Amino acid sequence: MSARITVGLAMIGTLLFAGYSSVADGGNLSEDKLRDLLVEFSYFYDPDSLHFKRLRHRSERPLAWCGEVNAKNRQGGYVGYKKFSVRDLRDGSSRHPERLVEIVIEDEVNTRASVRRACRRDGLYVAEEWGR
Repeated sequence: MSARITVGLAMIGTLLFAGYSSVADGGNLSEDKLRDLLVEFSYFYDPDSLHFKRLRHRSERPLAWCGEVNAKNRQGGYVGYKKFSVRDLRDGSSRHPERLVEIVIEDEVNTRASVRRACRRDGLYVAEEWGR
């Protein structure tokens, strides 16, 4: 009887922990949506090659993500982590949804400060993670 209770409690604890993890960090659903947006609206072409770190997500509208992304280039090599911000303002009512997705990636055009401003605007900027 005691073994059954222990196993039952362990299973409930695992289910609760899995649910909390999914809610706390946005879970895989959030990361999958981010991958789809980056491939559809930016120069990334391979969703499976996208690796994220220091990823922060806001789940209320407008949806927003900030963090660092690394991806393969067309020759198959990883280019290194770059800071980014993605903001999804789409609600299904626009005839031009591409105008409602804002992506700022640290590159030759967008500086780290540009990405920082976008993340700060969405409440996702953490100075310690960005080296100020």
